[in-house]
Amino acid sequence: KCIHGLALILATIGIATKVGHLGGIGACEADDESAGAVCEPSSLVQQRQLFIAADIVGAEAEREVPCNSFPRPVCSVDPHRRCFYDPTCSAQPPWKRGLGCNAGGVGRNCRFCGHGKLQACPETCGAVTEFALLSGDVYNRTTLSDDVLEEIGWTRGPEAFDPHNPRGSFDLARVYTKGCRHGYCDYCMVTFSATNDATDISQGINSSLQTYCGASGIRAGVVGEMRGFFNSENWTSVTEALSPQKCCRVYATGWSLGGSLATLFAFCANTQEVNATDPDKKEIEGVSTKVELVVWGEARVSVEPLYNGVHGQCFNGARYSISDKFAESRPPSIEAQLDAIELLAQTYELIEMAQALAIWKRLVNLQALLLQKQKQEFKALLDTTLIELDPSVAFVAFSLALQTNFTWVPDATALWLDYLNLYEQEYQYEYDAVPGFGRLFAPALEYEPLRHPLGKSPAALPLQPRACSNTATATPLYNTLQVNLGFLGFVFEVGAYQFPNHFLCCYVAAFGGFSVDKCAALFSNAIWAVCPHPTFR
Repeated sequence: KCIHGLALILATIGIATKVGHLGGIGACEADDESAGAVCEPSSLVQQRQLFIAADIVGAEAEREVPCNSFPRPVCSVDPHRRCFYDPTCSAQPPWKRGLGCNAGGVGRNCRFCGHGKLQACPETCGAVTEFALLSGDVYNRTTLSDDVLEEIGWTRGPEAFDPHNPRGSFDLARVYTKGCRHGYCDYCMVTFSATNDATDISQGINSSLQTYCGASGIRAGVVGEMRGFFNSENWTSVTEALSPQKCCRVYATGWSLGGSLATLFAFCANTQEVNATDPDKKEIEGVSTKVELVVWGEARVSVEPLYNGVHGQCFNGARYSISDKFAESRPPSIEAQLDAIELLAQTYELIEMAQALAIWKRLVNLQALLLQKQKQEFKALLDTTLIELDPSVAFVAFSLALQTNFTWVPDATALWLDYLNLYEQEYQYEYDAVPGFGRLFAPALEYEPLRHPLGKSPAALPLQPRACSNTATATPLYNTLQVNLGFLGFVFEVGAYQFPNHFLCCYVAAFGGFSVDKCAALFSNAIWAVCPHPTFR
């Protein structure tokens, strides 16, 4: 039975009672089907919070244990005794008083399930974790194994390619289905691939704005990527697979650029403020108008929060980012920030742009206030300066990271490399920088910060989710120098265009169910399914 609403069933922890709240996902069976009993649901965020009630990447997760989130007979010689990885065994006190924990003595967080007085075995490792795994399946550098797909219960469906690179890289949108019977599925999901080639990078840093599906002020690069899918010869097969005649519930999901694309897809599918003649709306014709949105590590896409159906209405679903709220990272020191502004002025002198003079003047004003010990005035002017300089800092950082062919890049690279070596400690952070870039807004969607699975912050329950509000759409908000220059320092260190703390398996492990190492083992190309320890970031 399909029950509509925001949330996902608590199948991951075996709760099964009468319906009392919102509906969910997870295909958990009622004890008394004839009486119409179904699993009691909870919100998407509450489900994940309960699932990772203790830190899953502790000492035990770092060593090999045979159990994972899928119930299997791997903790005992008895082939009928299944166990699964349950971090609530490490909670204080452990959930269910630890009944079934340390299954067969193989590990504290392995729990027996499904027989006697033990809890029912979970049907899924948690919907958000599943979504994250599937986002790796559409990334052209990784592929999820068929065995894992079978175990989590999702089936690959129609897909659309947007080939645009002569080297063979491509973008992919694919439908996945679950719980299908006689041509009708309980759950349908479309997920979009993340950045995987030079064209994606170009579109990702395109800061110009366009109108999309009746809404103005949308990042042109993401709009261009979305419309690329519209032009695919297979796009109609994707939209037809997401119709209300075929699906009870429909999700749009994605990581990184894929999350930004999912946002545009859900917005256009659900909006009631344009008619069917709108050229973008026509491309999503027939899709359910109740698409739920689940995104993580996505870049913001609009000058005003995109909405669900009508202005101000929140999407069902949630968005997540690996946040600094657990690691308590601090912005760079005043000295480091003033030196960065001075170096920015020097860089714009290399570029031979008039903007250099304006930056120098602002720096003189800041230094004067600092000497006069006018702390409040200094802080206010510094904050204003960083906001005004955000596009300039980003332009320099991305130009150097990509080693563009501008004539000033080699000299500027040497200057900024010296600076970052001097202030390395000032730019260390554990958060994912991508959701903090720019001054645009996230969609009207419930937000929850995540801790870095390999970070220094102690094991703890996640913070309470931030409700869908105008405040949440501007969250997270980071120091622009730290975000951009930390990104540049990371590129200098690893020698590749990558964002710090923005890796597939960082999110899979942060959501719960797998350690970083186990996440990598699920994919065909583990070199891309990684989560490095935070270093120079």
